[in-house]
Amino acid sequence: MAAVASAHHLPMAPHGNHYLGAHAVAAVDNGLIVESYAGLRPWQEEFLAPVELRDGELVLPQTPGLGIVVDWAALQKAAR
Repeated sequence: MAAVASAHHLPMAPHGNHYLGAHAVAAVDNGLIVESYAGLRPWQEEFLAPVELRDGELVLPQTPGLGIVVDWAALQKAAR
């Protein structure tokens, strides 16, 4: 979809989770904005490390893969 949009000189703004969208926007030349539900789904914040915002911009994590860090202890506690 990003390539089709780029061919028509249009920006790309993926719909969905900011954990994935940030990487999609950073990987293309026509990435515009990252949609985020941060703060709207508080249960995520109990199990997943929050994204870093600096001066209004989302900072890509430096951890391997997509940079999603799961708090396994909190997840196991909630599963009980």
